[in-house]
Amino acid sequence: MDNRPNITLFCSDNIDREYINEILWGIEEEEIPYILKIVPSKEVVKENYVSGTLEIGIGVLENGDALLTTRKYDKEYIQKANIFVEKNKLRDLGSNGARLVKGLPLR
Repeated sequence: MDNRPNITLFCSDNIDREYINEILWGIEEEEIPYILKIVPSKEVVKENYVSGTLEIGIGVLENGDALLTTRKYDKEYIQKANIFVEKNKLRDLGSNGARLVKGLPLR
């Protein structure tokens, strides 16, 4: 298992990778490492995608909702965008995950 600090992205195995590229590029622009896990839909739950070393994660559900959150945040998500209808928000969602790591304001 990779123990380097990273953002964890859990994505439903029903989603094509092309739909999440913008999220990944947003994380990369902020120069924070990430781990992408393609898993069965039932495993895309907050407890799993905030289990990384930084406790910051993104879950992409079978319906296309991408949810950014942290372990300490008591609501379901900090930011949400649907990968099918809100493509223009996806890069910011990824970037905001990385900005949480850096302690910077969200976009």
